[in-house]
Amino acid sequence: MKWDFNGVRDFVMTKPLLYKGKAYFGSWGSEFYALNMSTGKLTWKWKDTSTTRMFSPAGCRPVATNGKVFIVAPDQYMTCFDATDGHIVSRYYA
Repeated sequence: MKWDFNGVRDFVMTKPLLYKGKAYFGSWGSEFYALNMSTGKLTWKWKDTSTTRMFSPAGCRPVATNGKVFIVAPDQYMTCFDATDGHIVSRYYA
């Protein structure tokens, strides 16, 4: 292992998505992360506004296509992020 990342709030349950040089994963702290795979540095982070861990992005496995990363958390909201900078492209109840 080249690096480690200690910036995760709570813990990670699922395997990360490895896509275009970044590792994407959610934590039970209701956050979703993108790390640079070469350096381990945080590229961007999204904080879910849910007040309960039951709806955390940690409970999902992200997928990606065409420069977008998608998650469907247990709250049944699908969120689409721009893979590069993390801005939300769309979010709706699935």
